[in-house]
Amino acid sequence: MRRINLAGRTFGRWTVLAYDSNQKWICRCVCGNQTSVDGASLRHGRSKGCITCHTATGTRRTHGQSDTRIYRIWTGIIDRCENQNCDAFDRYGARGIVMCPEWRNSFTAFRDWALANGYDDKLTIDRRNNDAGYAPENCRWATYAEQNRNCSRNRPVEFRGQIVLICDLAVEVGIPQEILKNRVFRYGWSIEKAVSTPIHSRGKREPWKAMGISRSAWYRAGRPQA
Repeated sequence: MRRINLAGRTFGRWTVLAYDSNQKWICRCVCGNQTSVDGASLRHGRSKGCITCHTATGTRRTHGQSDTRIYRIWTGIIDRCENQNCDAFDRYGARGIVMCPEWRNSFTAFRDWALANGYDDKLTIDRRNNDAGYAPENCRWATYAEQNRNCSRNRPVEFRGQIVLICDLAVEVGIPQEILKNRVFRYGWSIEKAVSTPIHSRGKREPWKAMGISRSAWYRAGRPQA
């Protein structure tokens, strides 16, 4: 039977490092302890951290928010910064983007910062400096449009003798931002060709385009509707 690859994933306080043997995985706890943990125990939530942390925190002292959006955002950051199998790792972890120890070691610390700094279900976490990591001094809660303006692909371009951000150009010419960015930055089209070529409809609703974000970002955000 094919083995499920757990390397790079997080389960509670565990981060899976590599496969060991006999269906066990080498894991590192947030406190630094490493040991082999049964894969089924990880997947089904029976093991969430080392015995030292388990004893220190007690079995009943949990935050009880593993099903909330804030918790999914927290684990999503860890995933794209540390999991080499994550689709977004090349844009985050591979570039040296990490989560600060204060947040990495405590979901509660991240949650408290979020609630004290304008968290809302309609907002997403945004880094002010795209070359720096996730930390209180570098993060804010922003709308999808605000975050899109700050992303690394939202570079200035020259159009009709003026320098404009490509997100603003997309609005001006009436082309979805992701399509315009892909034409210019992924496919190497000239600005003139990118803005003048008609869009061929795929005949299905694609809400991420209406928000000006990528499809992968739309899925990571929980598939919100425009």
